[in-house]
Amino acid sequence: MALLQNITINFSGCYNLTDDGLKIIINSFRRPFSIRSIQFQFSFLGNVTCQTGINVGNALRKLTFLEDLSLRYKKCGNLMTDLDQGKDIIAESLAKMIYLKRINLDMEGCECVQDEVHKSFFEALSIMKSLHTIRINTRSCFQVTSESLKSLEKLAQNPTIKKVDLNFSECEGMTDQGLIYIAGWLRKHTTLEDLSLNFINCHQLTDLGMIALAESLKEKKNLKSLSLDFESCYQLTDVGFASIAEALNELSSLETINFNFACSEQLSNQFFDIFSASLTSSLKTIKLNLLGCPKLSDQGLSSLSEGFKKLPSLENISLIVYSEKQLTDDSLISLSKSFKVLEHLKSLHLVFQGCVKLTDLGIISLSEALKKSSNLQRVDFDFSWCLNITNQGLDSLSKCLQRLLFLDDIHLNLEGCYQITDLGLYGLKETLERNSLLKIANLLFMNCCQITNQGFEDMINSLKRMDSLQRLSLSCPAPRIV
Repeated sequence: MALLQNITINFSGCYNLTDDGLKIIINSFRRPFSIRSIQFQFSFLGNVTCQTGINVGNALRKLTFLEDLSLRYKKCGNLMTDLDQGKDIIAESLAKMIYLKRINLDMEGCECVQDEVHKSFFEALSIMKSLHTIRINTRSCFQVTSESLKSLEKLAQNPTIKKVDLNFSECEGMTDQGLIYIAGWLRKHTTLEDLSLNFINCHQLTDLGMIALAESLKEKKNLKSLSLDFESCYQLTDVGFASIAEALNELSSLETINFNFACSEQLSNQFFDIFSASLTSSLKTIKLNLLGCPKLSDQGLSSLSEGFKKLPSLENISLIVYSEKQLTDDSLISLSKSFKVLEHLKSLHLVFQGCVKLTDLGIISLSEALKKSSNLQRVDFDFSWCLNITNQGLDSLSKCLQRLLFLDDIHLNLEGCYQITDLGLYGLKETLERNSLLKIANLLFMNCCQITNQGFEDMINSLKRMDSLQRLSLSCPAPRIV
């Protein structure tokens, strides 16, 4: 038998499992020197206590050559109770893993986790000389506060750490002081290349913390990827968001931006003006989630379009917006003008859910622009409940897709677009049939009440004959009551 190199131990949801049973399994590793990757998953275990954490720590001491470690204790209340007994042993074991490159610590929903846990782990991680990637998830750990980040600056002592992903979403004790601690760490950690911060539903955060974070980001000249999640942080305003946008102008190496500012009621078009002016030519991927931002209008997306035009290397765009009355065809027309000049665009994801003022005119403008996107490989369009889209709009989109020779992944959501009929579906079917490279098709037409069974049968029969198609998802309208 070949030597084991990768091990996954998953007992999630095994409610009758106890510490004694897990100890036997954890201590059964033979030839531990061969193991390079190990993953422990102990989610939803009601009868397991901190003793298992101690056993895991002792087992890790044997894994001298481990390179990849994942510890998942999701919603294990008893396991994380009195964690002080186990965390030091695990931390001591980690400190001796001189070959470890990646670590994932997931404690989501463990309500007994306190700030001291982070202190022990940050200290251990700071001296691991091969460590490259850190992921720590304490989502919904309600006892975790901003003080958990006080020791974060110790990571700056380890120049090998390039990627850090911290998730503190729904941690009610997280305040501006937490962002200030992060800012202090960032100023000292000169080698960081990839940063992801998640503070969804942290309602105590204000512009003061965002400004501190933004000022520290300006110094991250080596940063290549930046992901920020501040969804439903209700106290944040344009002042805080604008400070983050301004910082982008200093990040000359940045290739990826992923911002989730959904449900930010005070975010307005001003953010787009500053964001677009701050974009640098190194960018290849931009993802923006602005769902539920009621002050967003056509003017903001017009500014965004101008920003896109400055990015010759842009390959991937994801834009999620929702504004029932504010967004019109002018938004798509403005964006379409920028798509015409993005020669390297490979993936385009647009969500305009429930924009009732969007009509065929906007869809036609988008379609005409994308005909010149010869490198486009993936499209994902969500125009669900845009009630004024008809067969004419779908037909123009179908003809556009037919021109994209390298397209192999199509997602199209037209749920609730009740004016679409079998005729529109027929045109889309004809387009898909001609695509010999298509591997994935996800088509949603729920609540399109004029599409008949025959229309869907023709579509399904046509797609079945496509040899290239590997994955298909096709919805149908809700049954009509006669």
